[in-house]
Amino acid sequence: MKRQVLKMSYIFWLLLLSSFQLAAFPGEVRSYFKDWLVVCQEISNSRSSGICRANASVRDKSAFNYGDGTVFQLTLQRGISTHYTIEFYNVLDGKYPSDRVTFHIDNDPAMTFSAQPNSLNGVKLSAEDTQKLIPAMKAGRWMKIDYVSQSGNEVSYRLSLRGVTASLLFIEQFYINRG
Repeated sequence: MKRQVLKMSYIFWLLLLSSFQLAAFPGEVRSYFKDWLVVCQEISNSRSSGICRANASVRDKSAFNYGDGTVFQLTLQRGISTHYTIEFYNVLDGKYPSDRVTFHIDNDPAMTFSAQPNSLNGVKLSAEDTQKLIPAMKAGRWMKIDYVSQSGNEVSYRLSLRGVTASLLFIEQFYINRG
């Protein structure tokens, strides 16, 4: 009887653990760090290729009743031989980001940056501006993002920074292990 229970317990844990790996695509690693999700992918079979993204999202099912309700996503992205860039997008019509974005981290002075279009509903910061923002993100607890949309609407989102430091450390370790 005891042996049967142990065997069933072993099978349960094996299935549970394998189900997490089934959620990732081949050549992809996914891991959550508090409020951030890190996804690292191999671009080819080469150990010198790949891209990692740390993502934080704002969900609002009342405004966007599709999928998990994600309306805004901020991504810290890095390739194996590149610097980080910050990209973000909004799925709601009338709230697509424009060319100026202000970041408020905790009670620190606001930082305003130019943003370049990255897609119809998304923008990205330069690598230099991203490098200025990352240390403040690592030290902060909350980040508020303000901008005027392409259609002239004032838009503001608040993101948790819990887990951003661990996410970036995971990405660095991913590339160290590949090198």
